[in-house]
Amino acid sequence: MKGAVSLGTSRGSRRESKYFYLFVSPWIIGFIVFALFPIGASLFYSFTDYDIIHAPVFVGLNNYSELFKDEQFWNSVKVTLQYTFFSVPLTLLLSLVFALLINQKVPFRGFFRTAMYFPSMISGVSMSLLFFWVFNPQAGLFNYGLSFFGIEPIHWLLDQRYAMWALIIMSFWGMGAGMLIFLAGLQGVPTSLLEAARLDGAGR
Repeated sequence: MKGAVSLGTSRGSRRESKYFYLFVSPWIIGFIVFALFPIGASLFYSFTDYDIIHAPVFVGLNNYSELFKDEQFWNSVKVTLQYTFFSVPLTLLLSLVFALLINQKVPFRGFFRTAMYFPSMISGVSMSLLFFWVFNPQAGLFNYGLSFFGIEPIHWLLDQRYAMWALIIMSFWGMGAGMLIFLAGLQGVPTSLLEAARLDGAGR
């Protein structure tokens, strides 16, 4: 009897495994074709002299030695670190704040959750076009708001003093995904635990 039960269980496990790999296979194929293969090809070509027209010629670490001598490379590293230092913490903080707000018992919670997550689903091209008009120096929304304070129009995307901040503001557009993760974690906390903490005098 036990043998029959274990045999049935193993068959059921194998069946579930087959369905799992069947449903996850499109993602695996897409990851290999559109992510893993390009990464591997880029790594290979970085050790070669390749101009697309002619066959690649292996040059070892020459490309990297020239790269480390280039001032533009170190400037790009500096800009990337600055962007990461401001964008990542602020995006996480805003995601957590909105998750805490939406986690409250307020009317139309479902609508607000959808509205906050929906921008994350918009393609990068559409988002770029949208922010191109938002940061437009003549008719952009940001400059229109600053005009009420007597501030002259700013060339957000053309002035190196403000281009970084414009990109950081654009990065907030995708905070809906982080908000959803924080919200799932908040809703995963048992209500009994929250009630016990409240009885013990825990504050916010």
